[in-house]
Amino acid sequence: MTDRPQGTAASPLAAATPETRLFVRTRTGYLDLPVRALDPDSLFYRTDNGRILLEIREYCRDHAIAVEDLKALEATAPIQAALHDLLMDKASDETASILAELERHAVQTEPLLITADGVVVNGNRRLASMRALHRRDPTRYAAFAQVLAAVLPAGTTTTDIEFIEADLQMAPDLKLGYGWVNRRLKLRDHARDLPRELVVDAYRLQDAGAIDRELAELELAERYLDYAGKPGAYGEVADAEDRFVALHQILSEQKNERLRALWTVVGFAMILAEAVLDRPIDHYYPFTSPVPPAVPQWVMRGLAADRGLVEQQPPGLNNPLTGKVADRLLPMVSNPGDAEVIARHILALTDTLKANQTELLGAARVLSQLRKFRQVLEESGPSVVEPRQLRQIHAELAAVLDLLDEDRRPRHPANPMGLLRRLVR
Repeated sequence: MTDRPQGTAASPLAAATPETRLFVRTRTGYLDLPVRALDPDSLFYRTDNGRILLEIREYCRDHAIAVEDLKALEATAPIQAALHDLLMDKASDETASILAELERHAVQTEPLLITADGVVVNGNRRLASMRALHRRDPTRYAAFAQVLAAVLPAGTTTTDIEFIEADLQMAPDLKLGYGWVNRRLKLRDHARDLPRELVVDAYRLQDAGAIDRELAELELAERYLDYAGKPGAYGEVADAEDRFVALHQILSEQKNERLRALWTVVGFAMILAEAVLDRPIDHYYPFTSPVPPAVPQWVMRGLAADRGLVEQQPPGLNNPLTGKVADRLLPMVSNPGDAEVIARHILALTDTLKANQTELLGAARVLSQLRKFRQVLEESGPSVVEPRQLRQIHAELAAVLDLLDEDRRPRHPANPMGLLRRLVR
């Protein structure tokens, strides 16, 4: 982004008559701006409009034009006409219909905000609606023959405008939300071009970490679209914010890099196949915390075993995948054409583990607890165990020995603490 001043002394707006004032928050304070009555046909829609970034990118893809080339042609009639159509779709949104409001009352209650060159910074949907209504019925909507607009100073930079837009659009009222993809696309532009503290301020974020989290969610959605063979088709994920927010959160907690890569692709398969599955996926890992906690490792190893990469493990074990097996499994689950098969397989394995976790994980759980107990003893010494507790430990280990199958029983049952040391190694 070039931080260029907006507007020139030759701007046709300079001759318009001020009617009232509008205060606009900037990164250095508030501007007291004149509001003028202007010919709507002298104004231009803005291609950097955060509400339609998704739609603009899809328009560019469909018309084989680069986004930067479209921006360079912003003031041309064909691009303005295309922007008008996109904005009218947004203005008609039932959740915050600007068009219906203006249609009902036939009066403009809030001024637009424009640059000195006539480019609309805030109010693109309102301008599109007022133009359309006036063309439809010039008598009823005679008030829209002119529009009210607050004019930014000629020296306002692009950086200033980006901050002002973000600040205005984050303000809560009857405004239509950006949509999660548009918000993050705009946030990515702002994070690239503005100081992070300004972005945090303008977006009312808790801290700079929220920027990274939202951009990581967008990147995950873009990876999904690549996986699905629809790169850049953001409309495909416009209603799936909860999926990618949850997927990013859960995957960020997975410390095993290879497991994280496998579950990312499997998560994509579950999203792609969700419409044909017989249950929602939001109660399954990797869209919620694993229940039981062994799911990430056990289910993925079961998937590898069913594909012949490893032997089926007997009940009571939860052996990890080796790096070699994980690397061989990854391409097997990465074909979007197999998404439904993979998703159903993952759901079935997860359900199997949930229904039979005592049988399938019992011994593994015992060993896990024994290992943790050993680590406590190694770090803190035997003094952490009181004499009474030591007697209880001896009794419990002896009972375990008595319950074990004769053929599997260790040869020195009289030394249960020795058994403990052997079991945890």
